[in-house]
Amino acid sequence: MQIETILSVVVGSVIGGLVTWFFSWKYYQKAGDDLRAETELLKKANRVIVFMLENPQADFLVKHDAFGNPTTTMVSTELRASGKATASFHS
Repeated sequence: MQIETILSVVVGSVIGGLVTWFFSWKYYQKAGDDLRAETELLKKANRVIVFMLENPQADFLVKHDAFGNPTTTMVSTELRASGKATASFHS
């Protein structure tokens, strides 16, 4: 009878360990996917911030979704050109 008890404890521990491992693995897999998605949003935001810093003369309009996340950045700016041109003709 003692062997049945030991076997029962071992089998229960193995099954419990497998169940725990499976749900932990699924949880951390989902957390990793969420982190990757958030990282992509942050990369896009960083690119926009750098563009804004490099172009202070531009006007920016940022549109947001229902959760407050930026979805679209519109940029308008006024460009002026000046210069000097010379031409020479040889015949």
